[in-house]
Amino acid sequence: MDREPMGMTMHFRLRHLLIMAVMMTPMACAKETKPKDPKLAALQAELDAAVTTFDMNCKALEMYEHLDTQIALLEDRIKNDMDPQFVTLFEKASAHWREYRKAEADLAYDEYKQGTIRTLMRNGALIRLSKERLAYLQDSDPEGRYKEKTAANVGP
Repeated sequence: MDREPMGMTMHFRLRHLLIMAVMMTPMACAKETKPKDPKLAALQAELDAAVTTFDMNCKALEMYEHLDTQIALLEDRIKNDMDPQFVTLFEKASAHWREYRKAEADLAYDEYKQGTIRTLMRNGALIRLSKERLAYLQDSDPEGRYKEKTAANVGP
């Protein structure tokens, strides 16, 4: 039975830890240093505490699904308050953004397609981009008409 040299195994473990640290670090541009959504904070804590790749994948997927739901709720509230032309353009932009998010996540998956971390990297990209979108939608509402109506308020 051939085994990898000890240095190679350590190299891959260190690389894995570095990737995880980068993926789970909040991005400054998304203003997500302190989530106001208690469910999002709880999911992040559970993700941080997960030990196995399977558990990390499950928690990351749950976190992504929560964020996606919050985005959809906020988009619906925005559309309900706008004229039909804006709604048409907004829906088109949202659909394109979702395609972009999927393409970026697929790219992250493909980059690590030979490793067990591939799904976690894909989920990490989905989470990062969803947080950015949610923060963007909330920030583009200076009057605060939609922020207090949505459960997820990411940012200070």
